[in-house]
Amino acid sequence: MIGVINTQGKTTKQIVTEAMDNIGLNKANLGYGHLRDAILECLKNPGYVNSITALYKLIAKKNDSTSSRVERAIRHNFEILHGAEKRPTREYIAHIVDDINMLFDEEA
Repeated sequence: MIGVINTQGKTTKQIVTEAMDNIGLNKANLGYGHLRDAILECLKNPGYVNSITALYKLIAKKNDSTSSRVERAIRHNFEILHGAEKRPTREYIAHIVDDINMLFDEEA
């Protein structure tokens, strides 16, 4: 899904950004930064994947917003990417986080 990424010498944020670009997410999309923050938080604390509401609250607090605005902005990215296909946002985030974790596992 995220393609081949050379992780050497890159920060986790750079790797996440490249992964998001590789799957076709546009930096100009509403919520791109929120989604990147969500993925980074889930990489640091995998428990957030199963507690998506707490994740949205954390990102909202960091960005002086509300959790419902954060959720909607993140969902917007996947609606653009996948059109009518409706899956929970948590599934998309979990899939991206899992793929990035596999990159790190390959390095170890």
